[in-house]
Amino acid sequence: MRTINLEGMELDDRYDVVSYSYIGDRNEQQDCACAIKKDGELLAAVCDGMGGMTGGRMASQTAIEYLKKQYEDKTDEEKFPDFFQRMLSETDEKVFFLKDEARQKLCAGTTLVAVGIEKNLLYWLSVGDSRLYIKRGSEMGQLTRDHNYFLELDNWYATRKITAEQYEQEKGKGEALISYVGMGGIKVFDLGSSPFSLNAGDVLLLATDGLWRYISPHQLSEILNSSDSLQEKAKKLAESAKIAPDESEHDNMTFILIKLREV
Repeated sequence: MRTINLEGMELDDRYDVVSYSYIGDRNEQQDCACAIKKDGELLAAVCDGMGGMTGGRMASQTAIEYLKKQYEDKTDEEKFPDFFQRMLSETDEKVFFLKDEARQKLCAGTTLVAVGIEKNLLYWLSVGDSRLYIKRGSEMGQLTRDHNYFLELDNWYATRKITAEQYEQEKGKGEALISYVGMGGIKVFDLGSSPFSLNAGDVLLLATDGLWRYISPHQLSEILNSSDSLQEKAKKLAESAKIAPDESEHDNMTFILIKLREV
C-alpha cells in the first residue's frame, strides 16, 4: 500500500511551508516530520527511523514528539543553539531507552535534521544522513554532512591513514551510519550554532534519503530554481524521485520545503 500526503501551510507572512510524505514500497511509514511556528519563530524537523518494522516508526515519532513538546515549552531565554544542543542529548536518551511491548529494549534509532529560524537567522541540527539544503538565487548547497562510514573513510584517506587499496576494500560499507539518535551517546553531528543570515526568497529543503537518493543534484536544482509555486515544486520533486529508473524498491520519502517571504 502507498500513502501520499501533500500539505501546504501558510504559517504567517514570513514563511511558506510545504511538507510531503510518501510510504513508497515499504509496509510502514517510518519517517516523521513537523513544522511549528511560535512567536514569529519557526521550527521544522524531519526524522527517518530505523530498527525493524515497529522500532523505526517508534524512534522517529518519539524524537519528533519530544522535540515538539520541548519547543512549545522553550522560553525566550533559551536560544536555538542551546535548545538544539539540549535536544541532541535528550532525544538520544529518549530513543535509546525505548522498549517494545514485552518491555525489552527496542534497539532502534533515527536520523534527525532540524532547523530553527528566528527573524532571518537560521540555526540547524543534523544527526545521520537526512539532509538540509539551501537555495539562494540560482545557487544551491548542502549545509549538512552525511554521518556515515564514508565520512571516516574519506578522512582516513585524506590523512594517509589508509591506502587507496584499503579505501576500495572498505567503500562497500560506506553508507552505513556512524551516528544517529538513539545510539546512546552521539559524537558525530552538525550544529549550526553561528547564525546564518537568510534573504527573502531563500528556500530550505529538509529531506530523508528517500528523496535525495532517488533524484540527481541537477534535477533537484532545476526543480527548485523553477518559477513554480512551492507546492508545485514539492509535487515535481516527489514525482521525479518516484520514477528513478535504477531502483526496484522505493524507500519512505519525507521532506519539508520552506520559503522565506520577507526579512
